[in-house]
Amino acid sequence: MLMKYSHLLNLIQLSKLSPEAFAKRLGISGMTLRRWRNKDTYEEVPALYQGPILSLTQQLTQEGILDAKNPVVKEVLKKQKVHSFEAILKNLGLDEKCLYRYGKSDAEGNEAILSSLAQIGASTERKDQVDQNKSQIFGFKKRSKAWAERISTLWEALTSKQLSGFQKLIAYGSLFYLITPIDLIPDAIPGFGLVDDFAILGFASLYYMKLSAALKKT
Repeated sequence: MLMKYSHLLNLIQLSKLSPEAFAKRLGISGMTLRRWRNKDTYEEVPALYQGPILSLTQQLTQEGILDAKNPVVKEVLKKQKVHSFEAILKNLGLDEKCLYRYGKSDAEGNEAILSSLAQIGASTERKDQVDQNKSQIFGFKKRSKAWAERISTLWEALTSKQLSGFQKLIAYGSLFYLITPIDLIPDAIPGFGLVDDFAILGFASLYYMKLSAALKKT
């Protein structure tokens, strides 16, 4: 059984957290959660968020905020399917082979990665999340000079008047990957959780640096 909006609404009520606090813990915008609250309760929550909701349910249960004996909580924890590695890639729009080939020089592999990132960034909802979470994204710039340079390059691409909306999709896709709770390597893993995020940002930044150089020549 997949997670339905009725499960989500019940979890919010049982947690006694404000919708804003629950949304923050889940890693989504308050606007997204408000939109979800108006959905048909029998409709399934988007597959992209199934795993994170389960993880949050487990966390809140461990913290004592949710009662593991409650029928709703038990149902979610028992029947909700944990997303496999392949499902995560599919939901993000990434091709598994693309990421395994990251850093290789063949044009086919590079094009496939960029195409996957553009697919991620093509979603209006994902674009909105990037636009609404500028402070969170810029917070990563504090990690190092390299992080700051990559994020600045991608944000400049988003605000550029020279680039078309289509050309900005890769930047949106990369920055969404940075803030999404669904990762190839969970962000919570100390020392390794952000390795994939950093690599994706670097790949996308290189694309825009080359694109900028090409535009200057025209």
